[in-house]
This record gives sequence, C-alpha cells and structure tokens, in this order.
Amino acid sequence: MLGLLLNELCTNAIKYAFPGNRSGTIQIKLQHHNSNQLLIRISDNGIGISDDFDIENTPTLGLQLVQLLSEQISAKLTIHRRNPTSFTLIFPKDL
Repeated sequence: MLGLLLNELCTNAIKYAFPGNRSGTIQIKLQHHNSNQLLIRISDNGIGISDDFDIENTPTLGLQLVQLLSEQISAKLTIHRRNPTSFTLIFPKDL
C-alpha cells in the first residue's frame, strides 16, 4: 500500500506542480519519527495547492485513493500547501 501512496503522490506532483514545462524538484524523504513510527514526506517546489483544496472532499480519484490508503495503514496525513508543497505521512513501523 505504501508503494501505491508514493506512486500516486509523485504522479500528482509531476502532473500538477509544474505546469507549462516548468522545471522543478520532487523529494521523497523516509525517516524514523519515533521508536514505533516512520515518516514519509513527498515534497515539491512547484506552484503549490490552492487554499480551497480539501483532500477529504476531493473529486479526483487519485487523491481519494491517497486518503483511503492512508487510513488503511493508520497514517496521519498532513498537507503543506506551498514553499514547499508536501504530503507527510506518519505511520506505524509494523504494517
């Protein structure tokens, strides 16, 4: 499931963060959060996410999938909208 989450978030960054052939960087960071949890952060230096974006009520299938898979792995999902845009997942080490 973690692979699906990473794939979806990276694909969304590629599709939406850099319009008009704009160049940019996507970073994936994995680290220990504490003794029982891991943290994954997918971030980009693209155009950001609009203030009215709500992942819990998104019409896009990809981000609905991100929300559902996050719940299935008991992850806390946090979104930072710009500078950089990031999706952070904190989840149990033992999936």
